[in-house]
Order: sequence, then structure tokens, then C-alpha cells
Amino acid sequence: MVGMATGAQPGAADDLLHIRAEHDRDCVVIHVDGEIDYGTASQLRDQAASVVEGARNPRLVLDLGGVTFCDSSGLGVLVGIWKAVHTRGGRLVLARVPQRCRQLLKGTGLANILQVRDGLAEAVAAVSG
Repeated sequence: MVGMATGAQPGAADDLLHIRAEHDRDCVVIHVDGEIDYGTASQLRDQAASVVEGARNPRLVLDLGGVTFCDSSGLGVLVGIWKAVHTRGGRLVLARVPQRCRQLLKGTGLANILQVRDGLAEAVAAVSG
């Protein structure tokens, strides 16, 4: 288990987003539940940074199956995580992306950049292989 990010300050944002990270094969899976918006996006950014910083060829799966809301701040964090992973020669795959988030990815063109897989096992295999 990598650790759990609960945010820098206790409060309402902690109740809106829950993040849990774990190792699976040779990658890290970050499970995200709740809302990714202006008030919570930094929690996801910080958790991903703790995994990616200092890593060579990081392999990261973001399990978004529990995401109930994502706005432009959330999309910005996803792009930032992708850039950090890509810069270090790693791989990032999004798993179990809710339909509303898929629509946002398509509408913004990010679906052409970010890899998306329907299942968690499929995403882990894609990032590990």
C-alpha cells in the first residue's frame, strides 16, 4: 500500500474525495471516489505526485470508477498527471471512467491523448505490458 491522501487540511473537501493507492504488479493504482473539482483536485494531484516524483518510468493507473463529478479543474489535473508521467518515460492509463467523464474527455480532445480502459485489470495489463 502506497498511502492515502486525505488533503492538506481537514474539512469539507475531504468528505467529497477519497483516494487510495496500492501496488498491483509493477504499477501503482490510485482509486478515486467522489468529486474532482476546484476544491478537491489538489488532493488527486498531490497523491499522484507522491507516486511519480523521483520515479523512473512510472506506471500509473487512475481508477475513476467511483468518480461522481469532474469539472475542468479535474481535467487539468489529469493532464498534469499525464505530463508528469510522460516526462519521466512512464505510462498512465485511466480505468473505469464514468460516462460523463468520457464525454468531457472526448469533447476536449483529451480522449486522443489519455489512454482509457473499461476494466481495472485491463488497465493494469496495459500499463504493465
